[in-house]
This record gives sequence, C-alpha cells and structure tokens, in this order.
Amino acid sequence: MNILNICSNKWHGGVEQSFIDLSSNLQQLNHEVTSVVYPGAKFIPILSQNSSLNIIQSTFTRRIAALFFLFAVIYFWLLIRKTKANLIIIHNRKLLNIIHLAKTKTTKLIMINHGIKISSKAKKADLVVAVNMLMAQEYINIGINHTFYLPNMVDASPQFYTKTPRSPIILGSFGRFTQEKGFAKLITVAKILNEKNFNFKLLLGGDGEQRETIEVLINKHQLQSKVILSGWVKDKAEFFKQIDIFCLPSTYESFGIVILEAMINSTPVIATNTQGPLSLINNYNNGIIVDKESPASIADSIIKLSSDLQLYQTIANNAYQLVRTNFSTQAYQRKLTQMLQQLSV
Repeated sequence: MNILNICSNKWHGGVEQSFIDLSSNLQQLNHEVTSVVYPGAKFIPILSQNSSLNIIQSTFTRRIAALFFLFAVIYFWLLIRKTKANLIIIHNRKLLNIIHLAKTKTTKLIMINHGIKISSKAKKADLVVAVNMLMAQEYINIGINHTFYLPNMVDASPQFYTKTPRSPIILGSFGRFTQEKGFAKLITVAKILNEKNFNFKLLLGGDGEQRETIEVLINKHQLQSKVILSGWVKDKAEFFKQIDIFCLPSTYESFGIVILEAMINSTPVIATNTQGPLSLINNYNNGIIVDKESPASIADSIIKLSSDLQLYQTIANNAYQLVRTNFSTQAYQRKLTQMLQQLSV
C-alpha cells in the first residue's frame, strides 16, 4: 500500500513522536510510506534517522488559510497522484477539507485526533482515529461510528529496575512550556512542598512560551535552590534515571506518551485527571491521578508516594508491565493491522 503520512507541526513532542512511530511501523509492515512535513520542523532529524523513509518537506502542510487554500489543494492533488497514494493519514484536522478535495475517489483518508476537541466535520474522513477510549466514545456519541482506537506506543525494550526514592527526592517533568501543559503549576507545587519543609528537588526539562512565567514564579517564591530548568531533554532514559517521581501537571492531555516513557523507565507517575492519563492509569495501581485544578493534591500525593516504599515500588512495577503488554511495538503493530482491516484497504 502507498501511504502519505502528513504532519504540519513544528515541534518535537508527543504528537510528532506519534507521527514518527506511525511512519516507521507502517514501513515495517511492508507499506510504502511517504512522510510529508513542514520545512525545518524540530522532529525532522529524528525522522531522518530512518534512511529508507521517503520524506517530503512542504510549506503547504501549514498554509491552509483562505489565501493559500486553492494552492494547497492543487499541491496535494498532484502529490497524491505522483505517489500513487491509496491511503492518506493526517494528524491535523485543519487539513481535512484540503485533503478531502485533493484525493481521488478510491483514496482512503484517515484523520488522527491528537487533541481534545471533536467535531462532526470528522465524518469526511473514511476513518477517525482516537488516541484514547474516552475520545473514541465521544465520536460515537455524535454519530461518527467509523472510529478506531489507536493508542500511542513506546520502545518497550528497557529492563525494569527497582528504584528507591533518594533524599532529597528528585521530582521531574519535561515538555513544551505552554499553558495547557501546566508546568507553572509545578512551581506552585514546589512552593507548597517547601512550606511543608519537604526535602526535594524539581528537575524541569523543556522550553516554550511560558518559560519566563516559570522563571518569575521561581524567583517570586525563592525556589532557586529547589527548581532546576535543564532545557530540552536529549536523553530521556538518562533523565528518568535522575528522578524518583515523574509529574504530569497538564490541564489538557489527550494521551501523554511521556507517561509511557516514564513507566517503561521504572519511574512512578503522578498525573492530572485529563483524558490521556485517565485512559492509562488505574489510580494507586500503576500510577496516581490527581485533580488538575489542585496543586495541593499533587503535593500531597508526592509526599504520600515518597513515604510509602511498598506503594512506590508496586506502582512502578505494575506500570512497567502495563506498557510491556499493551503499548509495545508488537502491540502497536497489531492495532495498526486491525485499523487497516477496518478501513478495508
């Protein structure tokens, strides 16, 4: 099968990693895959590590406003016919109208929703893919029954190792510093822990539009000796070795690949009650779920988890086994095969 896999994003976060994993695994399943990306996107060097993958860089992955709409339709109309694509996968619903007009009658279209908003416009796709079960059910509730649940995956090869919390305990998180990711909230958590005389360090990896806000909060609450901003994380396995608990403070999170990454690296996770974490974590079994509006609940869970060694190690072990069973490459490829069979291509 000839497949166009199209991503318009610029960064290298969870959505982009999902895009990379999809291209690679479709190729491993013996499909001809062309990855179409925005020029200069941060994840291109990672994608390019697969030297056998065909990569096309095009500004029309993002030029979707009215001024460029017709040109984008023409561009993709030509590309679809040049590559003889019989399946197109998009990761941004804003491309839906363009690809729907550009594709041939026999070309199938899959739209993967990595966000939290759903729309009846998704019915234009031949198959709508949701990355969590709650989202899949929401589509069915609005009458879009051609829906498929495809969770993300992670490299499940790391071996489990038993951790014991250090003193001071090292808390960690990383990602893009945006409001929806909630990293500023972790500074409030640090403030609460500090006021309770709890012995800790907080390691924050990443960067983004809220970095200045985070720095102001650190200075305001005099947490310079407690919070370390380490920049973008280049070696995730090493990051997890440096921390004892991973905290995901998101206000919105449709999946959270980083949760799987923490779990497979033997690190317990405390995450907020958003769609992604709720679909992955069985509370106090393989992780801890807290109120996304309550930094105090995050702080309390950190204290509880760090003081109960049996709970700490049980959660870490259960989480590791969950990933190995349900989110490995093998499990992902089985789901991909089922997805294509449902599409009947």
